[in-house]
Amino acid sequence: MNSTIFGYSFDFRQQNGLQLVCLGKEGRHLKEEDLNALQMKMMQSNTVPRLLPVKVDEMDLQLRLHYDLSSKRMLTPYLREKRLSWNDFAHLFIHIIEAIEASSLYMLNHNQFVLERDFIFIGRDVGDVYLTYLPMKELDREGDISDDLRSLLNELLEEYEHLQGEKQEEVSQYVASPSYNLQGLKELLMSMSVYHAFDEARAQESNHPLQDASMKDGEPMKPEDMNEVHTDRDKKEKGKKEASNVSDREKVYLFAGSALAIALFWKVYQSTGTSLWFYISTISTILIPILDGSYLAWRKGIFQRSKKTKNPKKPSELQNEEELSVPSIRETKSVSDERVEEEFQTNPLGEENGGSYAYQSIKGDIVPFLTVRRNNETESVNINRDHFVIGRHHEMVHHVEDVEGVSRVHAEFTKVGDHYGVKDLGSKNGTYVNENPLIPYKVYELKDNDKVIIGNSTLTFHHPEPAHV
Repeated sequence: MNSTIFGYSFDFRQQNGLQLVCLGKEGRHLKEEDLNALQMKMMQSNTVPRLLPVKVDEMDLQLRLHYDLSSKRMLTPYLREKRLSWNDFAHLFIHIIEAIEASSLYMLNHNQFVLERDFIFIGRDVGDVYLTYLPMKELDREGDISDDLRSLLNELLEEYEHLQGEKQEEVSQYVASPSYNLQGLKELLMSMSVYHAFDEARAQESNHPLQDASMKDGEPMKPEDMNEVHTDRDKKEKGKKEASNVSDREKVYLFAGSALAIALFWKVYQSTGTSLWFYISTISTILIPILDGSYLAWRKGIFQRSKKTKNPKKPSELQNEEELSVPSIRETKSVSDERVEEEFQTNPLGEENGGSYAYQSIKGDIVPFLTVRRNNETESVNINRDHFVIGRHHEMVHHVEDVEGVSRVHAEFTKVGDHYGVKDLGSKNGTYVNENPLIPYKVYELKDNDKVIIGNSTLTFHHPEPAHV
């Protein structure tokens, strides 16, 4: 089953590693005239920050775009497995906005990013985020990139209840206001993440999350001590902010000036046509980027040395954030989920079906289910959601399969139209259907009595016709 976004069809392929492949548009193959040649050239000749690497493959006059997904995980299963703190959540969207902003330096269009969860990928952590960009001349889309980002943010905030609170309400109110824009959202998230990090650090150091700021070593602080604490804190935050702002601004000016200088050298060569200017232009093209990198490395070294001089004492390392107390996904049921479960009842299929059970709604519709043999007994699992996740992480899946070889978030059964499919969520040992390995994140259509293998468990998929019951 292929995915469609902005009128273009995508599929996952296993070719020299996992790849996301753009196959074509509206039932036809991708053509050269569909691509924006300038954007494609910029993406292939430069390492654009936080963009999935892409290359064009041509075979039998058919073009395909290949996005490299090596060492990356899709955002959806990543979020199911990693319970993000508010700080991580804010940083995720800050990095997404920064990637969109930085694309302007490479003459890319903000509205050609795909901000869908299945098209966003994570490397080492949320700071290592990668976005999908479509270098096309035309896209069938509604709204702009700010609308897509707002939808993604609201969707995640609503899904992850442990992120809800005062900060969530403030962000939701801002993105719903007429003054909402990407830069404003970025600044709001940055201010929230800074204060949140300080609150956590203070709570960790005091071993009491609600200790008064006027306490020191369990004793009331003197007024002069309080002033010293606030002064030092303000200086640190101000210095950190100024260093960050200067660094970003200097990088933009440096790269823009370098590109302009190289362009001028080649312009002179085109005007004169002499071999001398050819050598000068070639050497400058190679040497200027090297000088830029050396200058940035030198500045970074100067900043670190000055920081060590001003702070000779090594600060105490903060402990890892306490694991958030999050209600289990199996315990928190929405009203719609409870209604779904109330609608279904189990009916024996008869001896010819091995004594297994079909889940049939009061209305007579047959709901798909899984059966697995354990200790000479058959266990039935009702697939009562459009997105039904299986794994061994008790709090992040709908059915726990705690056997050897099963990942914490392993596979997802998905309803697509009137059919059902299964996809592997980047598990360590993979998922198999009738002993055939699945490509991660690609949805495979299931038929009645198909065998789905995850780890050492074999699940039989059942979706019989109503007449068979």
